[in-house]
Amino acid sequence: MTEEQRRFWGATATIAGTIFGVGVFALPHTIARSGPAAGLFWFVILGSAILFLHLLYGSIQINGNSHRRLIGLVENNLGEKFKFIPFISTIIGTSGALLVYLIVGGKFTSLFLEGIIDISPEKAAIIIWAILSTMVLLGIRSVASFEILASIAMFLGLGVLVAALLDKGALAHIPQGSPENSFLPYGVILFSLYGANAIPKAAEILTSKKNKLRQAILLGSTLPLISYILFTFAVLSLSGENTSTEAITGLILLLNPWVIKLALAIGFLAIATSFVSIGLYLADTLNYDLKFQKISAGFTAVFIPLLLFLIGIRSFNTVIGFVGSLLGGVDGILIAAIFLKLSKRSEFESLIRVNKLAPLILITIFLFGIAGEAIVFLTH
Repeated sequence: MTEEQRRFWGATATIAGTIFGVGVFALPHTIARSGPAAGLFWFVILGSAILFLHLLYGSIQINGNSHRRLIGLVENNLGEKFKFIPFISTIIGTSGALLVYLIVGGKFTSLFLEGIIDISPEKAAIIIWAILSTMVLLGIRSVASFEILASIAMFLGLGVLVAALLDKGALAHIPQGSPENSFLPYGVILFSLYGANAIPKAAEILTSKKNKLRQAILLGSTLPLISYILFTFAVLSLSGENTSTEAITGLILLLNPWVIKLALAIGFLAIATSFVSIGLYLADTLNYDLKFQKISAGFTAVFIPLLLFLIGIRSFNTVIGFVGSLLGGVDGILIAAIFLKLSKRSEFESLIRVNKLAPLILITIFLFGIAGEAIVFLTH
């Protein structure tokens, strides 16, 4: 393999690995409630929107903006008065993501240890928090280097799980859902597909080579989408109306125990690497952008999700939907707005040909999603 090929696959794996995570486990239950038609509709709409968004962000990166956090891009291109928007979305979004990892991590650990140690999901979550938070506070960044390996393991494990599910499932088992729940998949799918924070790193790996970056974004964004659709409908074809909130519990009596253990182990691997990576990112944001002392930034980053967990915010799907629509929506709007401004420059290069209306349509989709998710969050 040539150096150029290694860089290409490294960039592709970075994007796909960032996207692929525990959000996949929330998809089956949400789509069981909305129905397959609504689920496929949102997969197509949001899959296309996120791919387009990633290409816009890639275009921004190859025009001299590599290695810059969104907060800096907003300040430099939209003005300092808008700087607070990505601050808020980053803090709420990353804290919410860490909370999601605690919720599902506690559940997965409790199930994995069943028959060995009797421990509740709540106690398991607190133990996981203590271990992973220590790694964040110590600044153990080397864990992030294992994310690509963890993602490969997740893809392979998911393939085995899908094969096992399809072998026993039947399309007739897929729940038809309810029209009143048609909007529910929006935030969950957006959370699961969003990977814009990987684009600057991919551009760095490829030294901003336009064609290679475009190909890496296309492949890295599409592979998780296809995997999610296959996994979702494979689970629904087997567990049907009994699909659990995190997908796995409802399969325990239907699959060989080793398949369940494999799914739980791979899920936990993703949780561990993601918690440390996102925890460090939030701590860095508080430290560098909000001028917190380093130790204060670390403690704040890890204690916010614990506090949210302890006060009883533990609905896996609800939290994912809210975080997805807020973080993905707000960041998506900002990226599209920055692209619109920069694209007016004569020397600006884009990864794709874009009609000026396209970013505006993207902004409209995200605004609609934020409003819709807020209504769902407040009324459920």
